[in-house]
Amino acid sequence: SIVMLYFAIGKRISQYGFTERRYFLLLLAVWISVVAVWFAFTRSRRIRFIPVSLALVALVSFFGPWGAYSVSRGSQVARLTQLLENAGATTFPVSAGATLSAEADDARQASDILRYLYGTHSIDDVRAVVEVPPEADTMPASPSRGESYRLAQLTAESIGIRYFDQWETEDNTFVNVNANSEIWPAPTEVYSYVFRSYFDTGSGRIWMAGQDSVEVVADSATAELHVVVN
Repeated sequence: SIVMLYFAIGKRISQYGFTERRYFLLLLAVWISVVAVWFAFTRSRRIRFIPVSLALVALVSFFGPWGAYSVSRGSQVARLTQLLENAGATTFPVSAGATLSAEADDARQASDILRYLYGTHSIDDVRAVVEVPPEADTMPASPSRGESYRLAQLTAESIGIRYFDQWETEDNTFVNVNANSEIWPAPTEVYSYVFRSYFDTGSGRIWMAGQDSVEVVADSATAELHVVVN
């Protein structure tokens, strides 16, 4: 089972590089291997080795260039650089207005990395590879999730790369409707009825309001919302 765990982790890292979660998963696999070998050959019944060794492993992984944060950041920056080179970039950081041409899979991976770097690390990590949009100057060094997604989209589009949303594939179109958290819940004196719902592209939802109904359908072909009041 430990060998299979190594195969699974190795394949994921070879495809998409290190992140903090993959780093700790690999480190945990190594630790489990050491513990298994230790108890198999020593026949020891002293379990103190388990918490002590785990504490040492956790302590070492938190600091220095070998730590989870540094290794993950370096891995993803290197991957983004390679993807942009594949798309035609020759100098770094890539300037806004560049007309790169990336395959769909490379564009999807670049979008994922930009979201990750903006959301988990900092704007400066992206700035080392590609010129960040002007909107980044008005945001904190570590943007919120929504801000990081917006910056990732602006960054990708500014250098001519198609931006893929988190759940988007090459052949579909997403319609995403969210209530603004700053104004939710809506003041009841303004509206007679307030509804909140989530639904996927191509699906619909009907709300009843007394004798009337409101139907909202997301059209996957036109990426439009159709609202019908009956």
